[in-house]
Amino acid sequence: MLALKVGLPAYGDRKTSDPVVLRVPPINGDPSVLHFDAPSSVASPRVVVLSRLVVTESRLGKAAPSGSVTRIPEQKAVKNVVIDPFASDAVRNAQLVEKHLSVFDRKVLNRITLPFFGVSNVARAKQAEAIANSAHEMNKFADVIELTAAEGEREEAEKLRKEYYELFLTRPK
Repeated sequence: MLALKVGLPAYGDRKTSDPVVLRVPPINGDPSVLHFDAPSSVASPRVVVLSRLVVTESRLGKAAPSGSVTRIPEQKAVKNVVIDPFASDAVRNAQLVEKHLSVFDRKVLNRITLPFFGVSNVARAKQAEAIANSAHEMNKFADVIELTAAEGEREEAEKLRKEYYELFLTRPK
């Protein structure tokens, strides 16, 4: 007989958790192979024996389509700033810079923009916002394509997939 010690968490009013010892006989004389079904002779209120559950394919749902669509990783903003859609251009640009550029980047690294050598903070923030928006929208479009294919509309899914890859190549990078 091989003893198996299992530390169970304490539920209810119990403050200590004594380990439960189940004696499990080895299968075919091999002690490395154990059978973990709790014996019915265990009369302990701490041991719960559940009925066997068999999961069939119909309960799992349909499998993902074989030609899944490429996803674009979405970059997190540096700061969670809500962009006001009714703000003036100057305020909107300031909000975009605050959202996508760190304080060190805004105040130290790119305090001034040299002509012909650098890109302004506003231009970099607008580019980062365009990349974030396109990634989010392209991933939503990929979801629609996969749902269309899962519903069985293969021709429509192929048309959408072709359009998706054309947009994928021309998105902001």
